[in-house]
Amino acid sequence: MATEVTHTIRSSGGDYTSLSAWEAGEQRNLVDDDQIEIAECYNDWTNGLEDAPVIDGWTTDDTRYIKIYTPTSERHDGTAGTGFWLKNQTDSWRSSLAINDPYVLVEGLEITSALSNTYQCISINVGSHTGWVKISHCLLHNATVYLSLIHI
Repeated sequence: MATEVTHTIRSSGGDYTSLSAWEAGEQRNLVDDDQIEIAECYNDWTNGLEDAPVIDGWTTDDTRYIKIYTPTSERHDGTAGTGFWLKNQTDSWRSSLAINDPYVLVEGLEITSALSNTYQCISINVGSHTGWVKISHCLLHNATVYLSLIHI
């Protein structure tokens, strides 16, 4: 059974202060390492985490995957702004969260965009790879396209 490795995403005092920094710092071959990589996001930002991470370059499979989630205590209650939220306010024409690798689980995040030209909350494009991407208990809003799927 794969070993779970958890890294916290917090405004201060965590392992990383953004999902982009976590992705760049932890990207690896999870199959060879026999690990599940977990990014645990906390609601520490007053106005949400301004970031636009791209999950790309990992080696994963059905039992050694990436999990990006918010613990229940840090999660939205179905209302915008009530828990951890990710928003792209800095990079035009880019998704707030782009997933380019298979075997990724995203759970409990609020994802939004405050840019008029950021049209996707989440984009999924795993190219010729096979596998799954699971999105659950997320709140997506304020974008032209909330979820875009290509080649999955």
